[in-house]
Amino acid sequence: MGHKHIIIGVLALAAVTCFSLPAFAASLSVDTANASWETEAVTIPLVFAAESDSVSSMNFTLTFDNTRYDISSITVGAAGSTAGKDVAYNKTSATTAKVIVYGLNATAISDGVVVQATFSVVNGAADGDASFALSDQAAASPAAAAVSMSVVNGTLGLDQTAPVVTITSPAESATLGRGEITVDGTVDDTSIATVLVNGTETAVTDGAFSATVTLDEGENTITVTATDASANEGSASVTVTYTAGDVNEDGIVNVTDITSAKDQLLGTAAYNVTADMNNDGIISIVDLQAIINKTL
Repeated sequence: MGHKHIIIGVLALAAVTCFSLPAFAASLSVDTANASWETEAVTIPLVFAAESDSVSSMNFTLTFDNTRYDISSITVGAAGSTAGKDVAYNKTSATTAKVIVYGLNATAISDGVVVQATFSVVNGAADGDASFALSDQAAASPAAAAVSMSVVNGTLGLDQTAPVVTITSPAESATLGRGEITVDGTVDDTSIATVLVNGTETAVTDGAFSATVTLDEGENTITVTATDASANEGSASVTVTYTAGDVNEDGIVNVTDITSAKDQLLGTAAYNVTADMNNDGIISIVDLQAIINKTL
């Protein structure tokens, strides 16, 4: 009899254990990993996850590092907007703001960005990490019952250093006989977002870039602009001169260029793209005549 009581007691305890485990609570996170930068400003999404709860409204305090950032605005995010919510906030101190997410409805908020907090960069702020913390959080269900909501804080680095761009080829003031050239260079920054070579986006691999640029005859300026993840921008430029028919790329077209093209046509000299006036991959009599005409 005693053994049966023990077994029943164990089963009862197991049943209580199985059915009394708390469900995952709703949560609100400072998603600094998906912060978006503009010049002197950053927008940080606050991401809501309902888990097993249903939340129609919430409030919380947002604390920030005012030595680096100051609040510009707090607006409703996509998840809040979809649920018909609005956002109200009050900057309660130099480092805190109280935020309320609510709507004139009892619609539950779905998972996603519920709030967007935009901060300006403080003048004279030093580079480094800044913390963004949530506290004093409370949430209400559509039925106006209290809902437990956990929070996850975030850290965001401030980077105000512009990328350093170096064009390694072509050289400044180069004289060229090719209408299509390769521009090579490097970018010194750990978080490059884009590199534009004369306005065309170019891939960066291990800090190096390479792009093809078509030149107009005469003087050309080649500009490379790099933007990092914090919207800092750096650039470099070189000016080159393209002269069609300048086979030896000395800045003039003369009998030396004609001779070089003739030798390539005869096969006594290797093919050189600078003598290929019609860009068909071979040196022909047409190319030779075109170079002769440039000297007349």
